[in-house]
Amino acid sequence: MRRLSPFPLLLPLAACATPISGQYDLRSINGEPLPWEEIRYTGAEGRVLRIRELTAATLELNDDGTCRYVSSSSDRDIPGADPELRRPPSTDVDHCTWSASGRILTLEGPEGRPDEQVVGSVADGVVTLTFSVFGEEFVVVYELAKR
Repeated sequence: MRRLSPFPLLLPLAACATPISGQYDLRSINGEPLPWEEIRYTGAEGRVLRIRELTAATLELNDDGTCRYVSSSSDRDIPGADPELRRPPSTDVDHCTWSASGRILTLEGPEGRPDEQVVGSVADGVVTLTFSVFGEEFVVVYELAKR
């Protein structure tokens, strides 16, 4: 299962001359736009039974150094799939803290553990995070929301 939470995806972001705080919307994971396949369940014959997709995510960086990651997921419609396997849409919320030094932003999980820390960069309203989950590398790009 590849659930993308900011923990341990907590990211160091690049600090720049402009303020970093704000709401950033997820734009891509490893170059792929949303929806992004999180989990694929297959049966004994290799037939796809269920696919869970990340449909939206935001990273909120607050002025006080706290942050929040909110993600929404839902099951993809698969012709012929057993409706009993389908799960309702869900929203997950994770809290964190962040700090910036130069063009580097660091996010830490609620426990402040080193494995709950992510390093990245921020420039021109774009946050780019790179991290590894269960040995798989991810490059996640967020863009400052235009509200």
